[in-house]
Amino acid sequence: MAKDYFKDCKAITNTVLEYLVKKKNYSDNLYYTIDILNVNDETAKVMICEDTLMLTKEQGNWTVPVAAEI
Repeated sequence: MAKDYFKDCKAITNTVLEYLVKKKNYSDNLYYTIDILNVNDETAKVMICEDTLMLTKEQGNWTVPVAAEI
């Protein structure tokens, strides 16, 4: 169970970083705080600095739904 949780946390963090790069909100010169607030089988609530982002798990992969984009 714990192994799956940490695997999800790693995948969620990678998804958030890819999302920031894609949205051009990422800079190598800045530090980012990514807090994973809640994870269940289908959704994850993540706080990036001061913004909250909801992710969903679709076909085994974590994604940022268009409606949840910041």
